[in-house]
Amino acid sequence: MFMQPVAVVYFSQTGVTANAATEIQRVLGGPLVELHRQPAYPENYSELVQIADKERAAHLLPTLMPLTTTLSDVTTIFLGFPTWWSQPPLIINQFFATTDLRGKTIVPFTTSVSSLIDESMGTLRSLAKKAGATLTPGLTANSREDTQNFIRQYQ
Repeated sequence: MFMQPVAVVYFSQTGVTANAATEIQRVLGGPLVELHRQPAYPENYSELVQIADKERAAHLLPTLMPLTTTLSDVTTIFLGFPTWWSQPPLIINQFFATTDLRGKTIVPFTTSVSSLIDESMGTLRSLAKKAGATLTPGLTANSREDTQNFIRQYQ
C-alpha cells in the first residue's frame, strides 16, 4: 500500500473510469470516492451529450453532491475522469472549486477512446494552481496493464 495517506476520487459515467479507479485503490489503498452530479447525468447517451455540451458551451459548473469521505487527512489524490471534448468533464472543475485541496498532490488519470491525458493537463494545471495543489504527470488508464505499470511508481 501507498505509504502516504491517499484517496482515489473519480467521476465515471459508464463504469470504465470506475474500473480504473478501483484498480488503483486496490493496489494503493485509501478510500475510493465517487463524484456524483446532482441531478445525475442521464443514462441515455444522446441526452447526456446534449446536457454536457450545454454546460461546456456556457461553462456552467454542475452541482456536485457532497463527498462521502473527508479528504482532510489525505496528502495525495488520484483523480479520475473520462475525457469529454478533449477536457475533463466540468464536474472535475467543480470538485476543484468546492474542495479544499491546498497542499495536496493530485495525480490525474483519464479514460478515453480518443484522447490522452496530455489534452487535459493544461486545464488541470490551471485548476490545481487556483486550488493550491500540486499536479503530477498523469495516466491515460485505458488498460489494466497501463494502470498497474503507472501506479508501481507509487508503491
